[in-house]
Amino acid sequence: DAIYHGYNTMISAAKAILLDNGISKSTQIGIIDTFNEEYATKLGVVNFSDMVLQINKNEPSSQFAEAYLAEAKDFLNKVKAFKNVKLVG
Repeated sequence: DAIYHGYNTMISAAKAILLDNGISKSTQIGIIDTFNEEYATKLGVVNFSDMVLQINKNEPSSQFAEAYLAEAKDFLNKVKAFKNVKLVG
């Protein structure tokens, strides 16, 4: 369950950035692709799609869960910082 919650955190955070900028996507793959094209590099993410979709390429082990959740937390912190800069700027 923790792995899915990490995935959901990244999708929700990416969707929040898109919606803040007037971009509405209704599917998860639409959110992933659009965020990757428009905002990933601005947040220092090399490939958002690869990062998020690791969930499909790895067994649900505790080691993967810990690493994936750490990436989700790091991504969420980047999104928060990005939003704060935008609000202040």
